[in-house]
Amino acid sequence: MEARDSVIYLQTAIVGAMLFAAFANSWRAFLYLAAVNISLWLFLGLYREDRARFAAVFSLIVLAIMLVGKTLILYYYDVYYGSIPEFVAGMHPGMFVMVVMFFVLYIVPVGYALFFDRILPEDDWKKFVERYRYEEG
Repeated sequence: MEARDSVIYLQTAIVGAMLFAAFANSWRAFLYLAAVNISLWLFLGLYREDRARFAAVFSLIVLAIMLVGKTLILYYYDVYYGSIPEFVAGMHPGMFVMVVMFFVLYIVPVGYALFFDRILPEDDWKKFVERYRYEEG
């Protein structure tokens, strides 16, 4: 069995767990499972036999960023639940963490763009274009 097949089976189990968490009204578990699911989708998109390590490391970095961000959001939600917090840069502390988290997650794709030749070399791109070229007429 290929690594890609294993990841697809793992994603199936995670989506099932996400549904169970949603029906059980356990939204914290749902958030963490969603982060794992997103990083697995990233792994599948980056995976090539010769670059499996790079895909795994890159998706684990994104997973770590998402898990830290979601943990901080939930922490500040609990700390300020039912009270009016002091605002950070004009935002609720949980919202501030979310903005920073998404800012960081947008910087990661910039890093992706910087490493684009490593992720999708010119030869792979040409093979892709040849395979899916639209022929007119």
